Amino acid sequence: MQKLKQIYRWIFNDQGVLGEICTAFAIVTVINSVMMLVGLDTPKDGQFAYVHLLIRLAIISLIFALWDWESTIADLRRYASGLRQPWRPGFQRFSRYILSDTFDASCVIFTPVVILICVITILVVPEPTGGPGFYLALVLLYGLIWILIVALMLFDKVRGLANGRRER
Repeated sequence: MQKLKQIYRWIFNDQGVLGEICTAFAIVTVINSVMMLVGLDTPKDGQFAYVHLLIRLAIISLIFALWDWESTIADLRRYASGLRQPWRPGFQRFSRYILSDTFDASCVIFTPVVILICVITILVVPEPTGGPGFYLALVLLYGLIWILIVALMLFDKVRGLANGRRER
C-alpha cells in the first residue's frame, strides 16, 4: 500500500488534495466531453448535464479524501490556517503559480470555473439545454485556458527579454 501511495504522490506531483481533485476532475471531464462529442458516450441533456458534473466532482473528492486521509486532514488544516491571514491577490503571484506548473494550474483554473458555470446554470437558467453543445463548450473552455496560459508564458518571456536588455 505504501508503494501505491508513493506512485500516487509522484503522479500528482505532491500538489495537495485540492490540486489533486482539480487535476482528476479536469482530466476526467475533458476526456469524457470528447467521448461525448465523438459518440463514444451519450451526452447528458437538460439540467442533469450540470448536476452530473457536480456529482462527478463529489465522487472524485470523496475518493481522494478517503484514499489519502492523513494528507487530506493536513491540507485542510493548512488551508484553514491560510484563511486567517490576509490574502492579497496579485498578478505576479498568480502568474508565478501558473508558470511554475502549467498543467496543474490549468486544472485548478478549469475546475472552479466549471463548478461556477454549473451552479449558476442550475440556479438561474429555467430550462438548461446541456447536450453536445455544453460538452463542446467545456472542451473549448479548457482550450481557452491553455491559450491564456501560453499567452502569459509569452508575455513573461518578452518581459524577461526586455528586462535583460535594460540591465545591460
